[in-house]
Amino acid sequence: MQEFNPGRSLMAASVLTTQNHHCKMKYMLCILTFLCLGTIYGQYTRPLTVGDNVPDRILRPILNAPFTSYHLKAKNGKLVILDFFDTRCGSCIAALPMLDSLQNHFGDAVSFLVVSTEPAAAIGRFLKTNPRAKHIRLPFLVGDTVLRRAFPHNLLPHEVWIKNGKVMAITEAYAITPANLQAALSDKGITLPLKKDLLEFDPATPLRSQLAASDPGLFLRQNLFTRQVNGLGTRRGTQLSAGTKRVYYINWGLLSLFQYAWKFEANRVMLDIPDPNRYLDRTTDPDKWKRNNLYCYEGIFPENCPDSLVLEDLRTSLQSASPLLGSWQNREMPCYVLTTEGNGPARSKAERPAYRKDNLSDSVFMQGHSMQAITAICNSASQPSPGKAIILNETGIDYPVDLVIPFKALSEPDLLREALMPFQLRLSPAKRKLAVFVLTENPSYQPKN
Repeated sequence: MQEFNPGRSLMAASVLTTQNHHCKMKYMLCILTFLCLGTIYGQYTRPLTVGDNVPDRILRPILNAPFTSYHLKAKNGKLVILDFFDTRCGSCIAALPMLDSLQNHFGDAVSFLVVSTEPAAAIGRFLKTNPRAKHIRLPFLVGDTVLRRAFPHNLLPHEVWIKNGKVMAITEAYAITPANLQAALSDKGITLPLKKDLLEFDPATPLRSQLAASDPGLFLRQNLFTRQVNGLGTRRGTQLSAGTKRVYYINWGLLSLFQYAWKFEANRVMLDIPDPNRYLDRTTDPDKWKRNNLYCYEGIFPENCPDSLVLEDLRTSLQSASPLLGSWQNREMPCYVLTTEGNGPARSKAERPAYRKDNLSDSVFMQGHSMQAITAICNSASQPSPGKAIILNETGIDYPVDLVIPFKALSEPDLLREALMPFQLRLSPAKRKLAVFVLTENPSYQPKN
């Protein structure tokens, strides 16, 4: 009983006691309600991993399906694949036809659910306008916040495998194959490599301090030339801070690092090694390709250090610590020579050069460009491309022109030859002694197991 105060009436004391009793009851009810809600929703407040039970939820809203909600518990007995997706992720979009084909192949045994944090309007617009998505019949969960918290990640695509209410695997998209799905459906199940994104990674902080705690063995040398770092995407940048210049390349392809250091055109590179596919074949074994090809470089210099010295440092790292050596050489190379037929193309009336790719016609419009610039576009590629046709400009045209050619013609000489004929341009095979960047095996390289 509350301490008795002789200066207060007994009635007032009894009323206060009753009020305190009611307040305590309300407080206890609030605590119980909170605990109940925590039991229902709490498991989604921490990340789930392989072997964890997935709490039952009805997920909504669903687009691109004859139903508007998705009940996880109702999928018991099936294999559920959560495909985390974003319309700005090219790899996610490219994977959709494959996932749709697998859904048709496995039927009711497998249930794919594409999960996006984007709103319904954005996904609806994407499904109507993107060529890869127009015929897809996969359901899309839109505006998701629940699953994103349960399965946090930095890199897309991100695939979560669920069977009988438990997380079976968390993988990249390439792990979703007919053979793996069939094994997952079997009684034995399947064990797949766990996709682990480094969620706390900060690109503005030096690699040395962040990676030393996670895996010191990643370093190939103390000047921060390292192997691939699992869980990170590809990025690069320059940071000026406290009188220093920090240049970093994270998970970059080895050929791309050589290209940046020596500034060669994408098709002016030759792999003079016994097994070029080690660096070119990305599809047979993606994990092996990454281990063989992705590297990180970080250099810290005085703030006023010229770029030429930064490149020299990168070159030294590549030549001393990577499995390849590079040098400029003159080699007789097969190529294609661009010449005119008749008068050649007319002079452009464009006020300034313009380049545009039209997705509807899949054509490239080049207006007001010099022939040298057009040749450079034909020789370009998003990454170093040994074996891509080298095109030389021998037209003698010194004025700007307009050209429209199919986009595919930029990578296929036969198509390019046909596309240039209406403009009175001829593309002919030839051989020329050209300066090319030749990559050979580094005899001093010591591979790490």
